[in-house]
Amino acid sequence: MRAVTNHFDQAFEPTGLKCSQITVLMAAAVHGPVTVRSLAEVVVLDASSMSRALDPLEREGLIARKVGQSRRDRQVTITEAGMEKLTQAGPLWQQAQAEFGDALGAQNMQAFNEILQRTAKFGEDTA
Repeated sequence: MRAVTNHFDQAFEPTGLKCSQITVLMAAAVHGPVTVRSLAEVVVLDASSMSRALDPLEREGLIARKVGQSRRDRQVTITEAGMEKLTQAGPLWQQAQAEFGDALGAQNMQAFNEILQRTAKFGEDTA
């Protein structure tokens, strides 16, 4: 998995973000405003790891965290700058995905996706 992560990290270098950060931004865009806890569940991180992942995104002005319904409940919202960053990342992701698919081949890519889905399901079932 490290090789895959490195491939996408290199692809996203022009954005100044890692693929994990792009993933968090995308989840915030799709699900937001969303609690930190819910966002962590979406991207399969524990709450403390999610908070650490959000810190640099907030410093860069790509997301905003606000107090939710309770004082402990923080809501995450993607900002306009965050949406612009996702727009910049889109073509880079498409290119990296195409390169990865070409390297694996169609049959292996299908098997890879099935393994990822089963792994995610296994994680949900054991959580």
